[in-house]
Amino acid sequence: MTTDAPTAAPGFAHADVAVADITADVLAIGVTKGDDGVVVGDVAAAVGDAIDLDVAAACAAVGMDGSVGSTAIMPAGDGLDVSLVVACGLGPAEDVDADAVRAASAAATGIAVRKPVLAVLVQADVDLDDDVAAR
Repeated sequence: MTTDAPTAAPGFAHADVAVADITADVLAIGVTKGDDGVVVGDVAAAVGDAIDLDVAAACAAVGMDGSVGSTAIMPAGDGLDVSLVVACGLGPAEDVDADAVRAASAAATGIAVRKPVLAVLVQADVDLDDDVAAR
């Protein structure tokens, strides 16, 4: 699925999409920081289920605690049409805002720098309008 160079200009699409329908080289999922480690929301849990992986345990195994900008890289296996899954820290759930999402997206972009397609999944209850999210 990967190529050496992007085939299209970078862009932003805000969509309600099923996890199973995503096709990307790298899939970024947001996780938050809790008192006892990473907290996995419904979207990240659905990705974990699809790739048969406990996302919170995988994050803990590499010392990722959900702090803003922290990451944990996981192989996607055969469960999704993606090569890698990157859990990206958003900080404490009550503090998640557009800046936290941008920081997490930037961290994922750094990992996906040589991959043409990066998909970023954000929990539906994170309130971002398209203009804010596209930045």
